[in-house]
Amino acid sequence: MIIDLEKYILDVDIEATKQAYTKIQPVNEQCACDDCQNYAIAIKTVNLKITEFFDSFGINISRPAEVWGWYDKEKNIYDYGGFYHIVGNIIEQKEKLDIQFMKKLSHMNGNMVIQLTDKFHIWFTNDCALIPDDFPKPYFQMEISTELPWSLNRPCAEDIEDKPKGNYNNKEYDVTLIEKKIRKTIFGKKYTFYFTSEKKHFKMNVYKEAFEFYKIGWETKIIYIAGRLIIY
Repeated sequence: MIIDLEKYILDVDIEATKQAYTKIQPVNEQCACDDCQNYAIAIKTVNLKITEFFDSFGINISRPAEVWGWYDKEKNIYDYGGFYHIVGNIIEQKEKLDIQFMKKLSHMNGNMVIQLTDKFHIWFTNDCALIPDDFPKPYFQMEISTELPWSLNRPCAEDIEDKPKGNYNNKEYDVTLIEKKIRKTIFGKKYTFYFTSEKKHFKMNVYKEAFEFYKIGWETKIIYIAGRLIIY
């Protein structure tokens, strides 16, 4: 089916896409992190216009290939990014999606972003990631940017301070790793650990190697010295 969105002309195999999504797990079954667990509930609160738009492509909105988020404590909302796959082709797009402004850096062309509502935006790309092995070819990717409420009946792991209040310098803590999170930034991926120690909570940016090596439940010691948390 040809779908003309003005900025994009798409050839979508709706039935093949719908069938492919029956083999994809809901996001809260794919991953136990706060981003995914919250998304599974919060996405059900979006405007009917959005769910109907996804349905028109054959996409199950509760089964993204990937989502990630940033928690806003004051507003109690999550700023989400993510993407879904679609069986078909991008036949034409009005302008390039990426605009290069330095030799190794680029930014997205805002003219190619479609606003479904004031808080839900999408765009399309052939640059696909995390394609399931049995997902039908050809395919392309729908990417999203949205705000969704915090919807879980527990505190968000983001609601943790990396600089505890009071005089914590030179004090040692026995901690347990309770959450790991990857954030995508213009300069690459940012890897963060979230620790708990009795009623105190800490977060720490770490190298990729440490992020991949240590698992949830890891117990260690940390110390806060001159404004920095240190694992030892």
